[in-house]
Amino acid sequence: MLASIPVAFELQVSCDAAGEPTHEPPASGSANWTGGFAATLHLLELELGHRRIAVIGGPARAWCSRARTDSYRAALENAEIEVNSTFIRQAASM
Repeated sequence: MLASIPVAFELQVSCDAAGEPTHEPPASGSANWTGGFAATLHLLELELGHRRIAVIGGPARAWCSRARTDSYRAALENAEIEVNSTFIRQAASM
């Protein structure tokens, strides 16, 4: 059954305990947001046509996790798809 569920992976930027990127400059923010947006769009109408897409993110307190989840929401809204909060899960820790 699990073999039939499509999954997208994104490279993760290292974050410190506060959830901030650990390297300078903090340009990884654009990679987190842009990467999440692009991955969601890829799964949506443009390439694969999926309509029910979930996101599993890191803890909400982590900046990089919030950027990815926010970009997921933005991509769905851009495609005029209602964001279903039951499809959003966040880990307790990194």
